[in-house]
Amino acid sequence: MSINDDNTTPKMSLALTRSTPWSAYPVGVVAFVLGVLSGWCLFGWASRSLQGRHPLAQGSTKLLFGFAMVLWWAPILLSTSLLLSHHLSEPHPRWHLPWEWLGQPAMSLAFICGCLALALTLSLAALPHRTAAGRRRSRVAVVAPSSAGRRRWRP
Repeated sequence: MSINDDNTTPKMSLALTRSTPWSAYPVGVVAFVLGVLSGWCLFGWASRSLQGRHPLAQGSTKLLFGFAMVLWWAPILLSTSLLLSHHLSEPHPRWHLPWEWLGQPAMSLAFICGCLALALTLSLAALPHRTAAGRRRSRVAVVAPSSAGRRRWRP
């Protein structure tokens, strides 16, 4: 509750909030860990599937990934600095919500455009491709007549 008395008409405001439920903390930690692990696996898969591709495909996916990272991090840096200066200049009983520090929902268009760029990057990585010699990338066991029946591995 606060009363405004800085040479203006006095007015009173009341804000009611409730505390965060205890179950939100472990669920948030589990969701964070699962998100990090799935992002790590997805990035590893995309990186592995782009090996040996045409330089145009590799360059376009790197460009789209960089574009998405700029679209995701620019609002975070902008909103974090603005909210920090806001909190230091004006006292608050509670800090702003976590997604506001990430620039959401005010700058959600940049986040959505970054998601679209990453979806296009993943679709480029998922396209089928052939290696330089047109062979499969896995190794197969071949019985060569000169090796007297012994098996050896050939790429």
